[in-house]
Amino acid sequence: MNDILLTPQDLAKRWNLEPNTLGQWRWNGRGPKYLKINRSILYRLEDVEEFEKQKVRHSTSQILDEKLKQESGQISYLKVCKS
Repeated sequence: MNDILLTPQDLAKRWNLEPNTLGQWRWNGRGPKYLKINRSILYRLEDVEEFEKQKVRHSTSQILDEKLKQESGQISYLKVCKS
C-alpha cells in the first residue's frame, strides 16, 4: 500500500481548523474516513480528497435543499418506527 497519510494536525492545517474540531467530527460520525491504529488517528489523502469533492457546491441553496431532504428522511424514519 502506497497511501499518503495525514495526521489530524496536518488535516487541520490544510482546512484551517483546530485539531479538536476533527476530533468532534469523528465522535459525531462526520468528516472524512480515518484510520485508527493503536492510539494514532490517520487520514488517507485519497479519502480526504474524496470528502472534499463531496462538499463542492454551486449555490448556498444546495446546502439548504440537502438539509431539508435529510430532515424529511429522518421524519419519515421516525413515523415508520412509531407505527
